[in-house]
Amino acid sequence: MNSSQKKRLHVFGSAPVEQQPPIPSTT
Repeated sequence: MNSSQKKRLHVFGSAPVEQQPPIPSTT
């Protein structure tokens, strides 16, 4: 994982939507 991605992960909180949804409600 790139440092930019890590930063994104921190900004999003838990995990960015690009990787996986925060709560698999719809799925």
